[in-house]
Amino acid sequence: MLIVAVFDIDGVLVDPSKRLEKRLEEQGVKSFKDLDRARKKAFWKCFLSDKYMDLDEPIIENIKYVQKLKENGIKIVLLTGRREDTQKTATLSQLNKWKIPYDKIYFRRKNDRRKDYIYKANILKLLLKRNYKIVEIWDDMEDVAKKLKEISPKTKVILYNPHTKKKTIL
Repeated sequence: MLIVAVFDIDGVLVDPSKRLEKRLEEQGVKSFKDLDRARKKAFWKCFLSDKYMDLDEPIIENIKYVQKLKENGIKIVLLTGRREDTQKTATLSQLNKWKIPYDKIYFRRKNDRRKDYIYKANILKLLLKRNYKIVEIWDDMEDVAKKLKEISPKTKVILYNPHTKKKTIL
């Protein structure tokens, strides 16, 4: 049985806020809520590409925690909404550059437009089916964290707020 910890990338290990700001600036708005449907589609197409990923910054405190888990023999699974077809190369480069260890990484596939909590729930179910003992799950989205806790109620689920750096254990 593999003992693993599962981490989201954006908002947990990597701060994409400057990429987000740059993309909104290009659209001429301050907030995502100010975009109409067509512009939201254009926003996501760019945001889910490698354009501006060089603006991302590491969340050092959480990276050090992942490194410590890895040193203690815990396998690290990264479960990201980043797209495999457009962001994999830049993501792997970031992970290497910031020395973020991992044993397995799951990317969102091309044309997978499921809500994050559905996509991540399906991957979590797959890990549990493979008899992984999941000791921790970290995500920055409340709906995702709650859904993963529902699927694996005995697992420690950490809802991380990248703005306040607050960790809420579910």
